[in-house]
This record gives sequence, C-alpha cells and structure tokens, in this order.
Amino acid sequence: MSAELPRLAYNIGEFCKLVGRSRPWFYALPDDQRPKVIERGGAKLITADEVRRFLEVTA
Repeated sequence: MSAELPRLAYNIGEFCKLVGRSRPWFYALPDDQRPKVIERGGAKLITADEVRRFLEVTA
C-alpha cells in the first residue's frame, strides 16, 4: 500500500487552473494581491499554504 504525499506547491499554470483564471490575469495582478512565488531549481512555485491564503482573502 502506497501513501500519497499531500501537494506542497503548484506552478503558476496549475495555480491559475485551480482558481479558474489565466496566466495573463496572474501577471496583471498588483504585487500586493499576487500570491507569493518562490523559485526552486528554476521552477516558480506557489506553496499550498499561499494558495489557501489567497483563496481566503479573495473569498
């Protein structure tokens, strides 16, 4: 039996799909409204906690 790890981060495209928006929408957001992006190994990622925070603020 294999246990699956919870998702810890999403790339920008995945984040946009989660919230039903496009990449241009993401980049057009004002800096103070855009989710915090971290870079790891050349990838731009948004942590699952940051996704939750974003959804709570915009709900």
